[in-house]
Amino acid sequence: MPDSPAIAALREAILSGDPSRSLPALAGLREVPPEQAIPLLLLGLDQEAFLVRSLSCAGLGVKRSEAGWQALAAALEHDPDVNVRAEAANAW
Repeated sequence: MPDSPAIAALREAILSGDPSRSLPALAGLREVPPEQAIPLLLLGLDQEAFLVRSLSCAGLGVKRSEAGWQALAAALEHDPDVNVRAEAANAW
């Protein structure tokens, strides 16, 4: 099933590389069902800005899934930024 236009817009904002677009998009995932939000939160973990990765960790702590747990564990062990690792630990 293809993404709705709203989900596609959130994905595009998260992937934009611009935290001023990515952060509000990630925060907007609060209202999105987990099955749609989790893939977008996982995309956020792959972004360069540590704030985007950190907020993605927080979101994965709320929208729980096996894929999210695995991503949090990986961030906890391998993310270069201590803030992201701390957020991953808090979300665990």
